[in-house]
Amino acid sequence: MVVAHTILIVEDDTGARTALVKALEKSGYRVLQASNGEQALQVIAKEEVRLVLCDIKLPAMDGLEVLTRIKKLQPQIMVVMMTAFGSVEKAVKALKTGAMDFLEKPLDLEMIRSVVETALQMPLAYTQDSEGIIQEFKHTNIFEGMVGGSRVMHDIFDTIIKIANARTTVLISGETGTGKELVARAIHNNSHRSGPFIVINLAAVPDTLIESELFGHVKGAHSTAFRDRKGRLAEAEGGTLFLDEVGDIPENIQVKLLRALENRTYERLGENTSHKVDVRFIAATNINLEEAVATGKFRQDLYYRLKVLRIALPPLREHAEDIPLLAQTFLQRFCQENSRQIRKISQEVMDMLCGYRWPGNIRELEKVMETAVVMSDKDTLLPVHLAPELNKTETKNTLSIPIGTPLRDVEREMIRHTLASVGGNKTKAAEILGIGTRTLYRKIEEYGLQG
Repeated sequence: MVVAHTILIVEDDTGARTALVKALEKSGYRVLQASNGEQALQVIAKEEVRLVLCDIKLPAMDGLEVLTRIKKLQPQIMVVMMTAFGSVEKAVKALKTGAMDFLEKPLDLEMIRSVVETALQMPLAYTQDSEGIIQEFKHTNIFEGMVGGSRVMHDIFDTIIKIANARTTVLISGETGTGKELVARAIHNNSHRSGPFIVINLAAVPDTLIESELFGHVKGAHSTAFRDRKGRLAEAEGGTLFLDEVGDIPENIQVKLLRALENRTYERLGENTSHKVDVRFIAATNINLEEAVATGKFRQDLYYRLKVLRIALPPLREHAEDIPLLAQTFLQRFCQENSRQIRKISQEVMDMLCGYRWPGNIRELEKVMETAVVMSDKDTLLPVHLAPELNKTETKNTLSIPIGTPLRDVEREMIRHTLASVGGNKTKAAEILGIGTRTLYRKIEEYGLQG
């Protein structure tokens, strides 16, 4: 005999709670209920609960506190938060606290069943697995092909792991070359979605073909539609659709994308039939969408739907302490690919790399290192092997800090930039700063300058 999973509904609205209980019981689950946080914790202490659906807004003890206490008592229990659209910020905080996902009200029963089914298919040890991944990247400074030992990059890696299983749309912003597609792939790879990761670069598709490329078309829908065609959205069924350069989507297509985001439905070009799709949307942009909204080039409602979960990737110049680690990683990769035996990077080269502004970010550093490896016939990379733009660039050993900056922030930035200027050499940095090496290590730990 198969024992049904036990689900606990925590909701103070009697009507909403009753409707949820009935809907899930019809699906064959054993459903318990609580009208507040204290009742919920009492139920969990007595029953073997597998999944909790918890409203964020509760009397006395709010949903975030309930979540925190559940995770302390029984971390293996999965929790899905329920929230009104205006409380999405709290739901995002819940994800970082340990919630598996969140649902926006008014609740869609079909969506609830899908989220519940997905949650109950996850292995019991998924929380422990996530913690193991976090500890691994803190030790190696490598995560899903991304390299970074700085606090800002570790925070991004941590966020990726914690939001991976949510269905909610993610907006990744950052300058060109900061690694937006790598982040999107990492989110997909760390989720339990079994479908494919599908990419559409909206800036690379002609405006007249974007609707067909995204949603598909039926035969005869336009002059080159010689047969029915699936769009990228349908191809991503059960997986993730990555909308790269979403800021370039034409205004007439934005409303159709909004509908797909809100209802997970779409129509192919040339037909009136709606299709349902189970897809996680991740979007990326290197433009300022707030400015695009202000100038009327981008729909405000679409922007709000895209930015529910947001990851802002910093330009390389803002986490320059990662440059030595990145450079060494690229050196090893390109030596292997090109059968080179280059053992090290000279201090002069590292100084130049750390002093350069990197307008093309990590992608530019990657190309510079590839060129240097190919051009080198020595066992050490020398300035002559670097691209001309780096040889012409003078390293600026100055730091501009606005008046009024808190002293703690001044010290942190001074240490960060000094470390970057000497390629991470802590002994040399300590000498320049006029402090002991042990003091510098303590400051690095205090300010989170390395993982």
